[in-house]
Amino acid sequence: MAMAVLAHTQVLLPLYAYPGGAQMSPEWQAAVNAISNNSVLHFFVVINPNNGPQTSSDTANSGQCTAPSDPNYVEHGCNLDWTTNVDKINALPNAQTIGYVRTGYGTRSASDVKADITKWAAWNTANTWVAGRTANIKIHGIWFDETGTSKGNLTHYKDIITFANASFQAKGTQPSADLFSMATAVVLRETCWTDVSTGAQGDCPEPYTAFNYKTLSSGSGLPYDASLISKSAVIVHRFHRPPTANNETLQEQLLGIAGLGLHSTYFTSGNRKTTIATPATIGAFSEFLTKATQ
Repeated sequence: MAMAVLAHTQVLLPLYAYPGGAQMSPEWQAAVNAISNNSVLHFFVVINPNNGPQTSSDTANSGQCTAPSDPNYVEHGCNLDWTTNVDKINALPNAQTIGYVRTGYGTRSASDVKADITKWAAWNTANTWVAGRTANIKIHGIWFDETGTSKGNLTHYKDIITFANASFQAKGTQPSADLFSMATAVVLRETCWTDVSTGAQGDCPEPYTAFNYKTLSSGSGLPYDASLISKSAVIVHRFHRPPTANNETLQEQLLGIAGLGLHSTYFTSGNRKTTIATPATIGAFSEFLTKATQ
């Protein structure tokens, strides 16, 4: 999807936590505070109610949306908890909400993927928990997860990305024959910091190597073509336990990533559904990335 042109490394935040109700959840409130307090950073905030935009997006998942028979249901917005709090993120000038779409490593049908894209594109305005107050729940792009990278997937991804661009009225050329040409940014490495993976398999599936920016190299966390580094992203979960995880180490890692000139990054000491686990809270991470990019 077409997004802002960036001068330095920004934040790619998978905000998969439940947003809370009339009062934000601690995870979302921490994210809003970090966005507000780090105005030099641009935050791409991935919204993901149910492995996609609505209850039907993943029938195997119990989900966080509301059934149409419930008075809290919102056709394009999931429910009033989501509409109320997505609106608060959209009100921040340095935040850009992105809709989550799973692709099953190229196995999910184009029709199902396009159905999710269409639902995200329909998010516009909706009611909130405040009577008479309308929310801005507009989504500004698509995050394609579980991306298949074999040559056999190329036609499939060209099709769905072309559809996404048309759905969001993106400007620019049609996708060409590689992921970097088709996307604004590509996550080349999503892994964990700790080398103790017990209980964390969902965040860092085996086999994996504990993250360190010094291990990024051409073809391994970085593209072979150095000109594409500015379109590359890394996400690191479980920043805790061995190897040493503290503020000093976090600052060192972010300085290294910013020095490489990556498009965006995100570190969390928890999993995809928390922003407040220490030491890499969303606030601490954003503060150190701000310093690293100045």
